[in-house]
Amino acid sequence: LFYRIASPYPNLDGWVKIAGHGSVALAFSETGDTWSEIWTSVPGAEVDTTVRLGGYFRTRTGRPTYAYRLKLTLDGQVQALRFQSDIQVAPASLPALAPGENTIRYRDEANGERRVRIEFAYDVGETK
Repeated sequence: LFYRIASPYPNLDGWVKIAGHGSVALAFSETGDTWSEIWTSVPGAEVDTTVRLGGYFRTRTGRPTYAYRLKLTLDGQVQALRFQSDIQVAPASLPALAPGENTIRYRDEANGERRVRIEFAYDVGETK
C-alpha cells in the first residue's frame, strides 16, 4: 500500500500507528524513487506500535519536506492504521481564534470517505 501525504507547510515530524497481525513493514520516501525501510514487525506477531518519522524529514538542512510517501508492505492483516504529521506554519496564515465559540471550515480535494481531525487551541496568555 502506498500513501502520499502532502501539506502546503513543511513537515517537521510524524507518526504512524499500526495495529494488526502478521508481517508488516513500513518504508519512507520523499519522492517515491528511493525508499528507506524504517520499521519491520516480527513475522507472525501481533502488531500494536507507533513508528516515529521525524528523523527522516530534512528539518535543518536543505529544502523543507512538503510531501512524503509511506509504503506499507504486509503479509497479514492491519486492523488500525493512523497517520499524523506535525507541520510548521506561519502564524499569520492561521485563523485568528478568540475565547468562546469559533467557526472554522475545512476543505480538501480528496475523493471518497475520509476522517480528518483538526485541533486548534487558544492560549489566553498570548496577546498581540
